[in-house]
Amino acid sequence: MKTIAVDFDGVIHKYSEGWKDGTIYDDPIPGAFEAIKSFMESGYAVFIHSTRNEFQIAEWMNQQTDKFQTFPLDEGMLNNGKFFNNTNFVGVTNKKLPAQYYIDDRAIRFPGSWSYFAITAPQQLIETETLKHKTVYDLLAEGLGMVETGKNVWEKEGDPHKYTLTKFGFMKKDHIEVPIKKARNF
Repeated sequence: MKTIAVDFDGVIHKYSEGWKDGTIYDDPIPGAFEAIKSFMESGYAVFIHSTRNEFQIAEWMNQQTDKFQTFPLDEGMLNNGKFFNNTNFVGVTNKKLPAQYYIDDRAIRFPGSWSYFAITAPQQLIETETLKHKTVYDLLAEGLGMVETGKNVWEKEGDPHKYTLTKFGFMKKDHIEVPIKKARNF
């Protein structure tokens, strides 16, 4: 059973304004459908898991892409196991089904020990929440000397409106919004 579970809001659906009134109002996140199709072509059954109504998600998905069909998963498909060997469509459910991988924008990986959460995670969660809605430019303008955005490291120069993406070594002057992992002062 090769299965990938994908969260909907914030992973496939941009969800830029939060829950709002419960409607699916936003555009898809660029590359989401291509990635899902790639998983399917690699032999994975893919399902979307969400607290939203499965029919609402399936309808939105089918309106947004023709790369694959999306259907709500019914009890029969889940109970007889046929879905888990199917790479011809994307299923939608509000249940947490078994999967090899879970893709979710709000997940914290469990490292195998609860001591991590007692010692390290609280500070990490505070830092993540604090940095979540700021841009690289905002943080560097506030006087931070370095901002890490995943694999990229941005370092401040003398002028607070100039900074360098050191990994690629070119100057950026515009307002860039990226998920921020770490920020620190020199």
